Amino acid sequence: MPKKIDRRVLRTRQMLRDALMELIVEKGYEAITIQDITDRANVGRTTFYLHYQYKDDLLFNGMREMYLEIIQQIEPGKMDDPADWAHVAQYADFYKVMMGSKGSQQFTVQLREFLVELAQKHVIKTLQPNKEKLRLPGGLLAHFIAGAEVGMVTWWLSNSRQYSAETMAKLAQTLTLQGLGWGMGLDSPSTDQL
Repeated sequence: MPKKIDRRVLRTRQMLRDALMELIVEKGYEAITIQDITDRANVGRTTFYLHYQYKDDLLFNGMREMYLEIIQQIEPGKMDDPADWAHVAQYADFYKVMMGSKGSQQFTVQLREFLVELAQKHVIKTLQPNKEKLRLPGGLLAHFIAGAEVGMVTWWLSNSRQYSAETMAKLAQTLTLQGLGWGMGLDSPSTDQL
């Protein structure tokens, strides 16, 4: 049974993560120091180092914790759930910076890798448990889904989020399933000719 994390630890990590996200919007990722983060979170540097080794550690582990919270809200295999799109909308300024020129390419890579993991566990496994029917490797299909979602998020943020989170979730589901249908061995008369 996993050990339960103390609420004070969770609260401190949340304060550090929030401080980092606010500062990223204000200054861009590279310009931020650990001192900036601890000042904003109103904690000492020692407290920071009790939880994280460096600011990348805070960014990547903090975001992973946040994404895991979102995953718990989403029903497995339910690709039109808007929870992840609502999250992006809530932190739109943060994502614009992080996926833009003042952000971190490593962040985008980590985000895509997390989405690959999510796609393998919750989409491909749920929609197509019979591996023999797959026309393409599951890993390739998971990368396709992750890349498509990163691309759609980038487009959505660049276009002033002109569609709601609910609409984006449905569009992502439709685009993903239409493209994945052939690769997963689902009957699709328009693509079976390939």
